[in-house]
Amino acid sequence: MFLMKNTIPKGFLHLKKNIINSLTLTTKQNKISFILKMVLASLICSFALIGDSTPGVLGSILISPLIGSGIGVIIAIITKNLFGFFNSWMFLLIGIVIMFVTGAFIGWFYRKDKLSYEMKRHSSKKIAWANLFSSVIVGIAMAFFILSNNNSILLGAGTALAVSVVPYCVNSGILLTKNIDKVKKKTLIKNNLNIACLHIIGILISCFLIFFLTLHKKIDISI
Repeated sequence: MFLMKNTIPKGFLHLKKNIINSLTLTTKQNKISFILKMVLASLICSFALIGDSTPGVLGSILISPLIGSGIGVIIAIITKNLFGFFNSWMFLLIGIVIMFVTGAFIGWFYRKDKLSYEMKRHSSKKIAWANLFSSVIVGIAMAFFILSNNNSILLGAGTALAVSVVPYCVNSGILLTKNIDKVKKKTLIKNNLNIACLHIIGILISCFLIFFLTLHKKIDISI
């Protein structure tokens, strides 16, 4: 089986073990750090969305480690790390649940308030395709950073955070508690979750594609 043996392809030999462990969340310290950062990012984003604060939303994106676990899925596949693969997927889903639940918890206290501009903006279907295209670009950038020989993995993570799924998942939780028309509520929540899925899919597929081409010597990105 492709994932049964934990090996590191030649193109990934420059990656240090602690970087791979960090991305696939294989240590207790990385798991605790992930959960704490997700809760903190979700709280900041919740209040920012409700309070109509764009800087607050951006701040929560910078804190969120969610995309790291997403890329960890790809790293685990390439390095044939079965435990890392399932672990990364599990924490990716845990992160999404944390955001949704936190948004719903904070949103309950503001359930009678009108929707803020930030909440409406992140619920618009008009930005869905734009987000997909930007996610593809970010996934490509992530692959280049991870595979570059100068170990600039942190720069790659910073690039991916620009299109974090945090605001959309948190917004879905807040909307769930709002006292608005049920049909409208369902539509808005659906829009947010669809956009979040587009982010994740765009980043993972494009990042995996670059990895695949590199490992099969179709492209050379040595820096």
